[in-house]
Amino acid sequence: MAAGPKYIASTILAFNDILNIEKAYEWDQKQILSFIDHVANYSYLYDTHPEDRDALKMMRIEILELCPPTGKQFVAPGLTPDQTIKRRANPMWDPNSPSKTSKFLLCPFLHKDIPFYGLFDILGLFLSSIGNAPRRATAQNFYLPLVALYGQWCKTINPDRSAPTMYNCTWIKSGPDQGKFFLGASFKGYASGVLSTGEWAEVLQEARFSLVNDSRLVSSGWTMKFCPVNIPNPTGGRYGNCAETYPFVFLLK
Repeated sequence: MAAGPKYIASTILAFNDILNIEKAYEWDQKQILSFIDHVANYSYLYDTHPEDRDALKMMRIEILELCPPTGKQFVAPGLTPDQTIKRRANPMWDPNSPSKTSKFLLCPFLHKDIPFYGLFDILGLFLSSIGNAPRRATAQNFYLPLVALYGQWCKTINPDRSAPTMYNCTWIKSGPDQGKFFLGASFKGYASGVLSTGEWAEVLQEARFSLVNDSRLVSSGWTMKFCPVNIPNPTGGRYGNCAETYPFVFLLK
């Protein structure tokens, strides 16, 4: 007897039953930014935690300013090439010796003492700060659709440049923090090249690694380029630049 069709759970509404994830997947950049604006200005409608409401307004500003094509941090004067990374000029930059330093220095956005540098990471932080998942949320009816939405929004708000290749949603299944989740993405959004920006890519990768480089990792002797996850493939991704970094930093701290 042939097996019947596999059951697919219906996607439930998010954020106090306001956001239809399936419909929001089709939104353009203007609609996405309009939603972000509405959440920041009317956060009480979305069942957000009161202590997060001012932070959501600050995240909204960062997202708008990093968003192409006209965000003022994206097209910051004197900070070419344009990119979705918070940066400032490095006074030590020498274009005649680009391999010795970076054209830019990072200008982090801090949330709960944790630094964020890029549009995609701040977008994940924003979505993760609106409120917990519904009590009836499962991987099939909420978390997987939500991470798919996050990935699609990253591509939509930055259509002409590379978006992250990996996405993650980590959540707490039970206990007093049930429904708390965090969205993360692999590190993307920067423009680099030794001749144009020097060691900028290395600065960014080291900053991301520093999020997980605690005393235990230091004492182990492992580094961003030499650790168990990349020994088999030394030219692969750098440790700490993966999609799990921010979710683990927030939920496991």
